Amino acid sequence: MKKLVLYFPILWNVHLKKDVGLFPIYLKRYFHEVEIIYFQEEGYDSLPTKYRDIKLIKLGSVKRYNKEKVSQIMRLKLNKIVYQYITDNKDITHFMSFHFSFLQMYLINKIKKELPNIKIYLKSDCSIIGANNLVRKYTGFWFRKYLKNIDLITVETEDTFNILNQNEKFKGKVHCAYNGYDDLLYVKPEIAKKEKTIITVGRLGTAPKNTELFLKIIKKLNLKDWKIKLIGPIEKCEKDFQKDIDKFYSERPDLKDKVIFTGTINDSDKLVEEYHKASAFVLTSRWESSALVLLEAAINGCYVLTTNVGIAKDLRYCYICPNSLQGQQSEEIIVNNFSTELQKLIDNQELCFENFNERNEFCESNFLMSKIIDSEYFKEWCE
Repeated sequence: MKKLVLYFPILWNVHLKKDVGLFPIYLKRYFHEVEIIYFQEEGYDSLPTKYRDIKLIKLGSVKRYNKEKVSQIMRLKLNKIVYQYITDNKDITHFMSFHFSFLQMYLINKIKKELPNIKIYLKSDCSIIGANNLVRKYTGFWFRKYLKNIDLITVETEDTFNILNQNEKFKGKVHCAYNGYDDLLYVKPEIAKKEKTIITVGRLGTAPKNTELFLKIIKKLNLKDWKIKLIGPIEKCEKDFQKDIDKFYSERPDLKDKVIFTGTINDSDKLVEEYHKASAFVLTSRWESSALVLLEAAINGCYVLTTNVGIAKDLRYCYICPNSLQGQQSEEIIVNNFSTELQKLIDNQELCFENFNERNEFCESNFLMSKIIDSEYFKEWCE
């Protein structure tokens, strides 16, 4: 009997609804048993012991030494606990992990040395810059051994796939597996349900999301009878984003009732409803590895306007702002182009619905989790 174990260092409830939870849930069709092993931050409520037929096994609690990171020393300790768990449970046939890192490299090399028959899958969650770094910087003996010990590597966009697959170290081992959409949430979108609403979704105010740039774009718009909803928590990171919000409303008090910060929407059905009602979706990110929200917006019938990040080019039917590639962005060009394109949609809502049925069919065929997990390389790895 085959058993899959996925290791994710710090697990929160929200991860279970994203790739961390969805991939093991859909891979379950190939396995007798699937587990997610994890650590949890101190002070957070415990997760359930089971989620959609997947076992959740907590290996311990950790504390962060700052808001963003767990210390390297602590990660070494966590790796030792994970290694002990894997080697103690000889019935584990397949092991899945996330992200390239030196600490993970040593963990996988040790596991493979102790259990040479175990099959290992690395889901890289890798950006374009990350892929280029892997090609240029990671060349040593231990890294090559690491790659040899991994049976399957996936990336989340065609761009990152092309970068890695053209390199001798990765060629033939890496595949593109999109961060897919949960089949259970999918309802075919309808034009009739679309309202004069533009949305964005994410951790508002973080450096990657660049939400302050979206506010600059909105200030240039004549919203008429449209509304804009910014969905997600307002984060305090490098700077206090709330100050940007206050400044925005002081400069455009007329938009108090038209530009709405909803806060986090944890209920999946309610979030899907917001996507279904929105005619357009905007993402002004500086960088993304995949940007799952782009897929969520597209598969729920939103016309997508985005910077050139993550999965944007793979969606085909969307507006990608010129001069907005990660690391090469021009704020002035982005503001001018986004405001021009959005104003066109506001002036004529029908533009949001061009190729509506084609867009839906394309997303349904390529981005549902069931279609992604049916790929031959997953079937081969799961054997």
